[in-house]
Amino acid sequence: MKKILIIVGIIIVVAIGGYKICQTNEAKLTVETDDTLINDLLKNNWSEEGLNSLLGDYEQIIYRPTDLVAGGPVMYYQTYSNGGLKVQFTNNEDDNHVYSLIFNSEFKDKIIGEIDMNSSSEDITSILDSPHFVNEDIGLIGYKLERFYIFFIGKENIKEISIYPRTDYDKTIINKAIEAYNKTKVPSDFINVLWKDYDYISGESSLTVYNYDNRGIIVELEDTGTDDNNYVKLKIYGNYIGDIIDDVSLPDNISDIQNMKNELFNQGIEILLDEDSIYNCELERLEDDNKLKDKFDLCGERSPNGDIFLLNLFSMYTGNRIRLYDENQENLLIELLGVDNYGWINDRYFIYCQPYGCDINEDNVNSGIYIFDCINEQQIEVVNMSSTLKSWDNNTIIYAENGEKQIEHKIKYTLDKSGNISLENGN
Repeated sequence: MKKILIIVGIIIVVAIGGYKICQTNEAKLTVETDDTLINDLLKNNWSEEGLNSLLGDYEQIIYRPTDLVAGGPVMYYQTYSNGGLKVQFTNNEDDNHVYSLIFNSEFKDKIIGEIDMNSSSEDITSILDSPHFVNEDIGLIGYKLERFYIFFIGKENIKEISIYPRTDYDKTIINKAIEAYNKTKVPSDFINVLWKDYDYISGESSLTVYNYDNRGIIVELEDTGTDDNNYVKLKIYGNYIGDIIDDVSLPDNISDIQNMKNELFNQGIEILLDEDSIYNCELERLEDDNKLKDKFDLCGERSPNGDIFLLNLFSMYTGNRIRLYDENQENLLIELLGVDNYGWINDRYFIYCQPYGCDINEDNVNSGIYIFDCINEQQIEVVNMSSTLKSWDNNTIIYAENGEKQIEHKIKYTLDKSGNISLENGN
């Protein structure tokens, strides 16, 4: 059945590798979201404080699989509502707000209008009409609405719903920033004019990349202190709305921009009208998840009876970054950072050592030795000091205090008839 999308403005349809993008100036589609989380977030302008006031404190932090590439941003989610919602926030010098919301089957409330995790594809299209984005290979459809993007993932049943906010912004800033930079050729003069509420930054040494995915802009700065080696480069995507240079803006001058692409490129401005930065972000997120699934086959470990699945995502940034999943590899029980020695007491209890603690994005992890209860999903403190875990056999935990003398200590543990563990020090 042929689907028709009714909009005002110009439509660009691009067929690439099994998916379709229908980009518009501005979608007419709007949805009433009374009494839903999204409506409350819209009222609070997607603020982190607004979300926390609705859902309380987050439960844990989960790091993105690709967050630790040299020079890349450290990207992570905070989980809410028993893992049914993952939230990624922006990290800027102005005000942090929601970057993305990822809902899974554990989220039971309405998400947008009458749509929830049990909605069918027919339910979605009857409410939202024909999708702007379609990728049949991965079972994705998506919509570019007035104040946010929403994507539905799942070939048969909806497995995830992801939402990316769209926030308002000064649409004259790019031209002003270019003018400031052209006067001095100092990249910092460009960024000082630009919006302060970027989504995130990355880079290393003198190279810095500012991502404004929400607005369809990526800015790359190289500031070496020498005029000849300094530069500013812009990537402008088809979802950007606003001025670029004098008398040239999107979407008003779209046909002129097509003819000026080479001229603009020579000025350090790459125009990508057939791409949408938010759609790209969603594809990257899904690719991250697929890479993670591959790791289960390559380097996953099971607990003694196979009830728990362990992944060690080692990196130079976090050391051993341990994730524990249920046997279906779907429900993440916990992610542990900076782990040294670790292993299984039995299928229920996982013992590990964080010898020096860590402080990543203010996610403070105290040094010590802990046991994780995989049934109750709770941590049990064994030792709360910088220590080295030696062994945990024969109902005895042996550890050494970190320091010159490396004095060893022993802690006895017992398991009752119900399988509950107790330590001789009462923990």
